[in-house]
Amino acid sequence: MAISGVSSLVRVNAKSLPVLISMMLFCDVAFGQDRAQLGRFEQTIRPLLMARCIECHGPDRQESKLRLDSRAGWMKGGERGPAIHPNDPASSLLLHAVKHLDPDLRMPEEKLSDAEIAALENWIREGAVDPRETSDVPASFPS
Repeated sequence: MAISGVSSLVRVNAKSLPVLISMMLFCDVAFGQDRAQLGRFEQTIRPLLMARCIECHGPDRQESKLRLDSRAGWMKGGERGPAIHPNDPASSLLLHAVKHLDPDLRMPEEKLSDAEIAALENWIREGAVDPRETSDVPASFPS
């Protein structure tokens, strides 16, 4: 009886095999893209944010009430609204600030290099993958 049950299960699965294979290939491509985007974030974007942004937009200091030390921080944004609009670099305030397009919104004071700006723009265009749920910068405590 168990054998016939397995046999009918195999027949059902054999009928849906092309669909199953297509789904597996799609998932592999989708997860592969996520892994690649995560790798780019860890190798390029996180170090850039840590080196050039966190001092003024992190746990110790939040100029314009903006935090860039977590996904939640940039999604919430600061006084001007969300800093990043995933997949929409043109609407992302962060890019306006780092490109120094607006005289009232130029961050950081020393402009990023063209390569750094391009990396941020590409990251945002690709969906702004950011695994940081909470701040990855420890807050300092007064001694």
